[in-house]
Amino acid sequence: MIKNIIFDIGEVLVDFTYREHFANLGYKEYMIERLIRATIFNPSWSEYDLGLLPDEEVVQLFINSDPEIEKDIRRSMENCHDLVKMRDFAIPWVKELKNRGFQVFFLSNYYEKLIRENPEALSFREYMDGGVFSCHIHAVKPKPAIYEHLLNKYHLKAEESVFFDDREANVNAANALGIHGIIFSSYKQARDDLDRLILSLT
Repeated sequence: MIKNIIFDIGEVLVDFTYREHFANLGYKEYMIERLIRATIFNPSWSEYDLGLLPDEEVVQLFINSDPEIEKDIRRSMENCHDLVKMRDFAIPWVKELKNRGFQVFFLSNYYEKLIRENPEALSFREYMDGGVFSCHIHAVKPKPAIYEHLLNKYHLKAEESVFFDDREANVNAANALGIHGIIFSSYKQARDDLDRLILSLT
């Protein structure tokens, strides 16, 4: 029996609007692509989510990858207030699941500055029963530790839980722990897959 619904946040409940962020700062397409490579798609971005390094040290890692645009990297990382935007269905879906009797949680690779500077994008949390941000426990998906932390913190049983994530590796990691993982590609698809799973278990 399914009792708990667990959501990833990025590209599930919120859009990661980094391209718009750079454009809002006045950068042209060529520089936008260059900034994306130096920051968002930089392997060092995961250091943000781990939460072990100060922001300045992470930014310096970005700069090391493209020193010529240090000023632009610093400027673009100074304020992250428009890096994420909540999807329209996020709160209604959480409320619907709660009304159906499920507990609802979040489990996300996320960093402190983004939490602090985008409270409105995370306002669905007030309708949830709890959750875990990677930066607060220094563990990231798809490592088992972050899933186990959520299960232990809220005394959840893996087999009674469903986890939505847009990344296959993260879903596979949940499945390996006995959680029912569903790859999220759209709101409708995810709702339909959840209903089919619940039906198959009754």
